[in-house]
Amino acid sequence: MSFIRNTGVYLFPTQFVKDAIKTYTENHGKSPKILVISSEDAIDFSLSCTMPSAASLGLDKIQRADYLDSGEIELCQT
Repeated sequence: MSFIRNTGVYLFPTQFVKDAIKTYTENHGKSPKILVISSEDAIDFSLSCTMPSAASLGLDKIQRADYLDSGEIELCQT
């Protein structure tokens, strides 16, 4: 669902992102510092009040990106 598409709002996928961070760390030898989410998802996570759960993931920054589609994320270093 998506607020932009008039179908409701998404909740922040905390467990999915935790798993992605774990996989990234195993593959790269260090944990990611930046989570990149789509602008559409950022609106949904803010409206659903679930964005604060991202703060508990140990990331330095959460960045919005217009080039990502809803549901896509990227993890990267600074």
